[in-house]
Order: sequence, then structure tokens, then C-alpha cells
Amino acid sequence: MGCSASARISARLDGFSLKIPRRADVTDQQALTLLNDPEFLEAARVLAQRLMSSGKAEDRDLINKAYQRVLSREVRDNECKSLISFLATQREYYAAHADEARKLVRTGFAPVAADSTVAPAGEDGGG
Repeated sequence: MGCSASARISARLDGFSLKIPRRADVTDQQALTLLNDPEFLEAARVLAQRLMSSGKAEDRDLINKAYQRVLSREVRDNECKSLISFLATQREYYAAHADEARKLVRTGFAPVAADSTVAPAGEDGGG
């Protein structure tokens, strides 16, 4: 079986890799998958739990640690400012929608951290 005409195979010392150009119209679908897939959400939650348990308290420190862990580099100032702003809007939203926050942190099979700042259902008078 042959590769599609748009596929390009390049030889490497460690074997072969198949490179297929990304179509621009697929980006929206990929973004929706990342936002809605429970496995991606669970992975992000577990990463966040690990970062939060690292002992760092400042948002900038946590964001930088996430960048180092995931991207192997320091966060840039403009990225950090953008993420701190996004984090503030998310905190505001979930403070007003605690039931959604509880549901969010319980997505997937990985256990929720014992020191989670989101109270289990029924402990705060909500759902």
C-alpha cells in the first residue's frame, strides 16, 4: 500500500517518519477534541494536581513549572501574562459555578488529590 500523494516519507538514522501536512480546516476540530475529550481533560487535571503539590504558590511559578515540564523551556513574559489573565477568568467562572468545578475535577479515573480546593458534592451546601 502506498502513501497519499501529500504524504512525505523521510529517512532518519532512527528509522522512518511519516510527515503528513496538516490541513488548516482541521484545526477547529482538533481544538474541540482537546477541549472536550475526557482523556485530555484528565491528563491536564493530573498535571495541575502535580504542579499544585509542588509547593509553589505563585501563579507565575506554577505556569513556569508547567512550561518546563511540558515544553522543556521557560515561559515567555507575554505567554505568562496571557495565561495569568485566562486563569483569573477561569477562577472567577468556577467560583460562581462550583457544581461545574466539582464535575470538572472528577473527570477520568485518576484519583482527585486529597488537598483539592474544590469541595466534594454536598460539602459546601451545593449539589
